[in-house]
Amino acid sequence: MITPRFKPKKKKCKICGIPFVPYNSLTKVCEKSDCRSALALKLLVKQKEKEWKRRKKKMIENLMTVSDWVKKVQKEVNKQVRERDDGKSCITCSTILNSSVKKFDAGHWYSVNHSSVRFDLDNIHGQCVKCNRWLNSNPHIYAMNIVQRIGQENVDRLKGEAYKYKGWSVDVLKKLKEKKK
Repeated sequence: MITPRFKPKKKKCKICGIPFVPYNSLTKVCEKSDCRSALALKLLVKQKEKEWKRRKKKMIENLMTVSDWVKKVQKEVNKQVRERDDGKSCITCSTILNSSVKKFDAGHWYSVNHSSVRFDLDNIHGQCVKCNRWLNSNPHIYAMNIVQRIGQENVDRLKGEAYKYKGWSVDVLKKLKEKKK
């Protein structure tokens, strides 16, 4: 038997459940070879599962379409807008947006159909659910308040870019997603 290096405190073996005196504080199983083998096998299986999950994630990413990537990037951008605008007022109705009290949306001034400004943070602002979903973004009030939020120069830039077509590729969207993180 191996002499413990610390004050022994009995533990239960993780495999067989029999109480034993551990060699050190990290020891999880008794000294039976069956228990040690079972623990080693358990750790090996866990490692293989982790490796499989990593490979599976990579395979899924390789199979994703442009549409899938657009959704993924949009989700990341919306998350960023919610973090930025938490505690500010709704762009259209001045309700204070607080994510811990009530959910709010990331509302677009130019809709997502305007691909060139779809992910532009100047085009997206925190909006209460009522204004964004029920009042269809309340566009007239949004247009009046956006100048105060981002300035006339950025509003003019958005107006100039909004009607340009932007075709997305998977590589561009991957880079954009990494940039937005």
